[in-house]
Amino acid sequence: MSLERLRGHSSIVQPARLVLALDAPDPAQEDIRRLSVIKSNLGKFPAPLGLTIGDAGLSFCAAPEPPKVMTVLDQAVEALRALLEDEPVPADKIFDELKGMGISRST
Repeated sequence: MSLERLRGHSSIVQPARLVLALDAPDPAQEDIRRLSVIKSNLGKFPAPLGLTIGDAGLSFCAAPEPPKVMTVLDQAVEALRALLEDEPVPADKIFDELKGMGISRST
């Protein structure tokens, strides 16, 4: 969530000293919302709050994060860490292992 998501003219949020946003960043947990500061002229941004809205009212919890999408680079980093965890490995063997996993040499 960012100020760019607000609809209308940019002067709508210019006079505001503090702007809060309520969103649901994790589609797997639609009932948990995240309340975060997206603009503050008063100081540092505080950590976001997690909350659920139920029949009994508000319940606070840890703020949800959007799910992380694994890129090819992330896969390559994890594979390298696994290969080099115990001992040094020759580069040719590493490139062969990564090629077998579908990860190019340039990655």
